[in-house]
Amino acid sequence: MLRHLDWILTQAQWDNVLGPIERVAWPLAALQWVHRDHDATAHASSNRLVLAAHQWAQVVRLAEVNQCLLVLQRRLPDLEVQASVSARVDRLLAKAAQVHGLQDRADRILFVEQAFQFGDQIHGQPVLREALARAGGGEASYIGLCAEMMEPLQQRPGT
Repeated sequence: MLRHLDWILTQAQWDNVLGPIERVAWPLAALQWVHRDHDATAHASSNRLVLAAHQWAQVVRLAEVNQCLLVLQRRLPDLEVQASVSARVDRLLAKAAQVHGLQDRADRILFVEQAFQFGDQIHGQPVLREALARAGGGEASYIGLCAEMMEPLQQRPGT
């Protein structure tokens, strides 16, 4: 949880959370630690953590962010999962839901996976724009529509 709070919270929020604690640290990867220091010059406004609306939305998506990270680590084993990667996953999940209307978790995860494998511009391709519009409109699942696109390629001789 701390690895995600690192990219969600502001320094002022960290200062409120840490209170009298000078430093908190957590493991990021094998033999790699991340830490947050309390700003001793800051005066915490309270000992409570108050999140903005967009931060609550990010916290609500954390289970989905974690699921995406697991998928990405399997598909892209060289991907180093850092705060910037988690934040990008979160932005893509929000875009899949809010911009494209993808309601199904598996559809949103595929959306994120495609962006990481082929670049964010992949969803600007006409065939994927159409699939996103159809899936967002509730006509079919995005996964199903993408699978239909792949069928002719998989049925070619020699592939």
